Amino acid sequence: MAAQSHTQVVNLNSNLLTIHSHVFNEHSIDTVNSRDLHAFLELGCDFVTWIKARICQYDFVDGEDYLILDGLSSPKRGNAKSRSQKTKDYFITLDMAKELAMVERNEKGREARRYFINCERQLKATNSNSPAAPSDRPRST
Repeated sequence: MAAQSHTQVVNLNSNLLTIHSHVFNEHSIDTVNSRDLHAFLELGCDFVTWIKARICQYDFVDGEDYLILDGLSSPKRGNAKSRSQKTKDYFITLDMAKELAMVERNEKGREARRYFINCERQLKATNSNSPAAPSDRPRST
């Protein structure tokens, strides 16, 4: 599946996580990088184990709930032998991000969920005020 992506600049009151825009099935969808969400939630387990387990446990669908893009990690400073490593970045819809935050059942999860709800409200308000905003653009609720 061919994917297009770009970072969308969004002015929100609180910037816990960067909102990105990706194309899923010919519709632009607002997403967050799940690595950033994982780090924010302060879970204490490694990212890959966490994201794969959550995708399986909650039946999230590739291309509908999330998009996997290949990337490169930055080498660690101070280590001459460090090299960039190939990574898989999971960009998840705001609906998926809210659900993941909610199932963690901790204060950071509640904070992240409230943040995503606020992001959706502000993005919806921005899009409804824009005359060029497509009316059939699917929005998370």
